[in-house]
Amino acid sequence: MATFPNISFKPVLSGLVLYFAVIAFPAETAAKQQPASNAWQQERAALVVQTCATLAPSFGTLEAQALRVGFKKLPDNRLLHEPEIVLSTNSSPNGCTCLISFGTDVPDKAVVAVGHAMTNALGNRLKTHPNKRIFATIGSNPATRVVVSHKKIEGLDWIIVSFQSPLSCQHSN
Repeated sequence: MATFPNISFKPVLSGLVLYFAVIAFPAETAAKQQPASNAWQQERAALVVQTCATLAPSFGTLEAQALRVGFKKLPDNRLLHEPEIVLSTNSSPNGCTCLISFGTDVPDKAVVAVGHAMTNALGNRLKTHPNKRIFATIGSNPATRVVVSHKKIEGLDWIIVSFQSPLSCQHSN
C-alpha cells in the first residue's frame, strides 16, 4: 500500500469508473504496451495534471486542453490518449466529475507519481485530506475532491483519478 503525504492509498472504485476503465481499451492491447518504467508513470501523471487537475473546479475547457496534449475524441465523446489513457466528464445533480484512467504495471508508483505531479503543479492549492478515501482537495471555494483508485480488471492494473467538483460541468472549448 503506497502512501503519499500522510494519506494511505486504498482501492476505491465506483461502478461508473469501472465502466470507463473496462471499455477504455481492449485489455490485450494495454497488456502488450504496458511497461513499468518511471517515464510511463510520469507521462500519465503529467496528463492528469494538464487536464483534470489544472482545470478544476469547472473543467470548462477540458476537451480543448485534452486535444492540445494529444488526446483524440472518440465517437462516444470520451477522449483517448494512445494506447490506454481515457478521459471523460460525468455530470450529476451533485456537480461534475472529471475522470482519467490509465493502465500501469506498478500501481503504487503510479499513485505516488500522480501525487508528486499534482503537488508540483498546484502547490498550496492542493491539500491533503483527513478522510482516507479522499486523496486530496484542490482549492477551497469550491473545493474539488480528488480520489485516486486502483482496480484490477482482467488481471491488469488500472489507476482511476476522479476529480469531483460541486459545480456543474462546463463544456465550452
